[in-house]
Amino acid sequence: GKIVKVEAVNNQLSVNASDFKPEQSFVLVRASSLNYDILLHKDSDTAYTALLMQCTHYDNPVFANNKEIFCPSHGSKFDFSGKVLKEPATQNLKQYKTEINNGIITIHIA
Repeated sequence: GKIVKVEAVNNQLSVNASDFKPEQSFVLVRASSLNYDILLHKDSDTAYTALLMQCTHYDNPVFANNKEIFCPSHGSKFDFSGKVLKEPATQNLKQYKTEINNGIITIHIA
């Protein structure tokens, strides 16, 4: 997926909705203040889901393709809402609140 580099301001990350190409369902948001990227999934034109790309099994980074989010270390799989599809992970991915206003998607990281 496309990587969008941003910096946190007041515990918020801002991403332009225009960073999504028509064929893309997600972008990866990278901030120097975070140890892991955040996957920002476009659910609809007015709804986005932000997930920390950290496996809940052993804190390894997870990766995404067009179908799912997966951990290459032990095989855990998650859907784009962060829900566990396949163990060994038993907890869903951490999700952050998002809002969209005037084409700017805000991710609240605190």
